[in-house]
Amino acid sequence: MKTTMMCLVAFLLASVSWAESPSFSKASIYYIPFQIETYVPVTQENIREKANYQIEVIDAKSVAALLTIISGGDKTTEFDEMRVRLLLVWDDGKQKTVVDTKGNVLEGKMRRSLGKAEFGELQNLLSGLVATKSAPEK
Repeated sequence: MKTTMMCLVAFLLASVSWAESPSFSKASIYYIPFQIETYVPVTQENIREKANYQIEVIDAKSVAALLTIISGGDKTTEFDEMRVRLLLVWDDGKQKTVVDTKGNVLEGKMRRSLGKAEFGELQNLLSGLVATKSAPEK
């Protein structure tokens, strides 16, 4: 009885955590390195055209790592609409995540601020992806 109850609780906890964290099989990345300042504002609407790097990620490990990092952070009200540097378009394009120069994340109506460590992890992951892919021709 005790073992059955423990298994049931474990299953319920796993189900709840699985339901809260979506999984995707690919991500399209539109990226301008965070430290770069631009003369023209980069917004959600124009980052696809302005991006220095456009990368299609289908490696499950990289997609999971991106999702884990982006899902972190604390709730915030901050997000600089004129200083967007990263657009992640998940799977079929119905869901997207946007990040500004300071590591503030916008996902639908939810806003989060990545911590210093998370923001550093994101930058390192993106640098690695950029190093393995070629920049688009402009």
